[in-house]
Amino acid sequence: MYFSRRTFSKALLSSLPFATGASAPLLRPGLLMALAPSEEPTYKGIRIGTISYSFKELRRTVGESQWQEVLQNCKECGLSNLEIEIAKVEPIRTLLSGPRPPATPEVQAPAIGTPYGSACIAPARPPQAPAAALPPDERTKLATTLATAREETRQFREYPPAGYYTNIRRHADTLGIRINAYTCGWGADYTDREIDAVFTAAKELGATAINSSTTIEMARRLVPFAEKHKFPVAFHEHLFGLFSNADDYESTLRLSPFFRINFDIGHFTASCGDAVAFIRRYHQQLPSIHIKDYTASGGGSQPWGRGNSPIKPVIQLLKTLKYPGVVTIEYDYPVPPGSTSLVEVRTCVQYLKDAIDEAHA
Repeated sequence: MYFSRRTFSKALLSSLPFATGASAPLLRPGLLMALAPSEEPTYKGIRIGTISYSFKELRRTVGESQWQEVLQNCKECGLSNLEIEIAKVEPIRTLLSGPRPPATPEVQAPAIGTPYGSACIAPARPPQAPAAALPPDERTKLATTLATAREETRQFREYPPAGYYTNIRRHADTLGIRINAYTCGWGADYTDREIDAVFTAAKELGATAINSSTTIEMARRLVPFAEKHKFPVAFHEHLFGLFSNADDYESTLRLSPFFRINFDIGHFTASCGDAVAFIRRYHQQLPSIHIKDYTASGGGSQPWGRGNSPIKPVIQLLKTLKYPGVVTIEYDYPVPPGSTSLVEVRTCVQYLKDAIDEAHA
């Protein structure tokens, strides 16, 4: 549970004996304010947060997890809302990775208008260079290592240590950070027990949604789990569509009353969509919105203010709508020489606050 200073102070007072005499200083207002988490995480009514993906310099050590460093980075950026990825929460099992699967063909989107802008046709993907061939013995060793790491991860998810996720939530609470979303890219190899465990973990972390980049097939498979747990899954769109190059937001939302969209204005802008129109239409189905600056027509990520994403018009609309969700900074443009992702996230925070100030002017 997230506590404001007021509710935290009440809870603290109720847990202490009535203070008189020498114990009276325990109840000094200044002490209570120092002990309490930060105030409700908004800036002029807008909830600002970030995703753990924004932090690029996290230590990677087999057997250790990264959530402690993520929480500290979030705190250092002055943010009180965090979307945390499953890979940052669970212990790292291996530093190796296997070859990427070949790209699947895109479904061509119709070049017609929609209520939220016209979608571009996805450009043809360049042919993939074949992966460098490993000697048979090294290929076998890599496959064995990856299979072992995958099974260890599955066992951890299905049978986590007692209190593992609630402990993370307590640490976040002490820093005044609210974990608003848990991010999981569901794979086709997830067992039913594993899927169920992710929902349980998200609730124990205090999240209010699971954000997910996945496939339409997995979305259909998730329906009974979302309805069992009565817990939202917000699907994250990438370039040129939600699961493919198709205008399939409506059909996805119809699959379950617990399905939502984790909207990304950068990806939508790069796909020639009108992010402002989309938010105006679907804002009640958007528990969080990713903010980044992309150039249109498949362009890449840019330092904020140099791309085509309508960041300031979006903020103005969210102010008008009194949007209750989280505006999530997703830092993903290249780290400039001499800088760090932490510095760049702080720059994005200031850009967003300036935009909010302009919206309130």
